[in-house]
Amino acid sequence: MLLPTDRGEESSLSYWSNHLDHRFGNSNIYVLGEINWYHYMGAGTAFPLPIEGGDLINLGSVGVAGNDIVTGAFGAKYKPSGNLELGLA
Repeated sequence: MLLPTDRGEESSLSYWSNHLDHRFGNSNIYVLGEINWYHYMGAGTAFPLPIEGGDLINLGSVGVAGNDIVTGAFGAKYKPSGNLELGLA
């Protein structure tokens, strides 16, 4: 949950994020999937248009209360060592 420092001007956001990966056979290759859900609990008053900055920036937009954003991705990653991963989604 992301609560604004100035509740009168900024929007309130809650989010849920989940990531799942599975090793492909006995190799160092993994398949992965992700899903993210963002829910705007309250709108702000600082920005006059009903658009928000997602999880990047809080614009404090009017009219976003109750809006939901759902994103997802599928991909693969390669783990050449225990502390290095290279992947695409």
